[in-house]
Amino acid sequence: MRRQTINEASERYGSRFVSHNSRHIASVIALHYGYASSEVTHPLMVRVYNRKINQMQKIPFTDVLTLIPVQPVELRHTEFGQVILSDTVYISTNIYACITAVLTVIGIITET
Repeated sequence: MRRQTINEASERYGSRFVSHNSRHIASVIALHYGYASSEVTHPLMVRVYNRKINQMQKIPFTDVLTLIPVQPVELRHTEFGQVILSDTVYISTNIYACITAVLTVIGIITET
């Protein structure tokens, strides 16, 4: 029951985050990888699970981008609807899917 509740909360948050921030996400990614020259007016913050402190926390979206390999290997998914980006940082699968979709469109990730 707990696993399902956490999974559903992660999915809801990820979907809502992507829905409300899709243009901002694309702009931040393009800027981060050098495909845009304009500045982002306000930093985008995203909630992640920090395994080290066993809590959700907000971190800059660009911090998440630095944890995603340019040519991603198959990252591990948890039973809680999250992708493991590092030993401590886990992110919603919906947000990860959005990030990798944008990276694919702008050519950072190529299909193999």
